[in-house]
Amino acid sequence: MSNLHTDMAIRYDADRRRFDLALLTGETPTIQTDHGLETAVNAALFTDGRAREDDVLPDGTDRRGFWGEAWPSVGGFKLGSRLWLLDREIITSQTVARVREYGTEALQFLTKIGVAQSAVFDAVRDRNAGRWVISGHAVIKRPTGQIFERRYADIWQWMDRNS
Repeated sequence: MSNLHTDMAIRYDADRRRFDLALLTGETPTIQTDHGLETAVNAALFTDGRAREDDVLPDGTDRRGFWGEAWPSVGGFKLGSRLWLLDREIITSQTVARVREYGTEALQFLTKIGVAQSAVFDAVRDRNAGRWVISGHAVIKRPTGQIFERRYADIWQWMDRNS
């Protein structure tokens, strides 16, 4: 399996507070591509993963999940994270631990498909604009040894705008 994949580039638009396709401007706008892990990591973390049978669901929700799992091209393939389950949680040390767990769990598909040796997600509780937030840090070690890192300054802000 090749370790070089090309995806449509998805980037976070801070002004609109959402993820969207990245476009190349010019005479005819086209969709930008991503030869790295940016799109895969964003999709893994910020797509709603299916809740487990033993997960406590927020009021009035179903178990959600990525629709593409109905017809996976790779058996057992799972995309998305269970971060959405924390949408109404109070930020405590236990919540931060669950963010670490759910984030790392979401990134594991990268090791299963061979584009990473390891993939972990760290989370910390920090102060941002006078309120507590949870920030995250994805660290993926490629088979070549190269490290891919992304920081997410306020996971809750994204969840507040997209739930």
